[in-house]
Amino acid sequence: MISSAVLFILCTLLSMLAHRPSSQKQADAESYLSKLQDVEVQQIQELIEASEMRIALSKAKTDAERNRIKFTNTIILGDSIVEGLSDYHLLKQTQAISTRGRRSDNCAKDIKKAAALSPKRVILHYGMNDLEYCRGNAKQFIKYYQGAVASVRKQMPNAEIYIHAILPIDSSAIRETPVYAKWKSFNQALKKLCQKEKITFIDGGFLLRKRSDYEADGVHPKYSFYEQWLPYLLEVLK
Repeated sequence: MISSAVLFILCTLLSMLAHRPSSQKQADAESYLSKLQDVEVQQIQELIEASEMRIALSKAKTDAERNRIKFTNTIILGDSIVEGLSDYHLLKQTQAISTRGRRSDNCAKDIKKAAALSPKRVILHYGMNDLEYCRGNAKQFIKYYQGAVASVRKQMPNAEIYIHAILPIDSSAIRETPVYAKWKSFNQALKKLCQKEKITFIDGGFLLRKRSDYEADGVHPKYSFYEQWLPYLLEVLK
């Protein structure tokens, strides 16, 4: 029995075929049809993926499961903050590829791992560890970050790239590690990089409103942040 999703795809294909121009000269028509074929293949693939997602979403039983489904074809790369998304089972480990201590200069393995999955969208979330490593030098940080962006573009040329801001760091952590106070200037540098590279800049830092939103270290957010952060990211990606 043919499913409604398949029937929808077939009807769409027949509709496209019915509207092909018939009055063109043969050479022009052949060129047109050749180009149209490529477009149709892509459109059919998109229809299939959209249909599969609708079916999966209809079967999902929890918001967390639905969010993981919506994050299909998207990968967020980052450090221990990104690890929280998989640690709290909000995303799969293949959707949140992260390693504690990761920086923009040592993320090559994670980029390679992401490239093997051929995502459509990649979100980069680095910077917290770079603050100390770069000793507060935003120019050095951006130099490293540009290298990471270049690597993503080389290995995933068809992926849309997003850069997420460094999350706000609580004053208690800044007292312990003064260089953390540079997080705002690092974010300003990231914004300029995004403008230069024509990359969408994301900043979910507004979700961290008070000291109680953080773990004891004043750097890592609690679960309450993550359950708001993922829906925010999905809204940005629409």
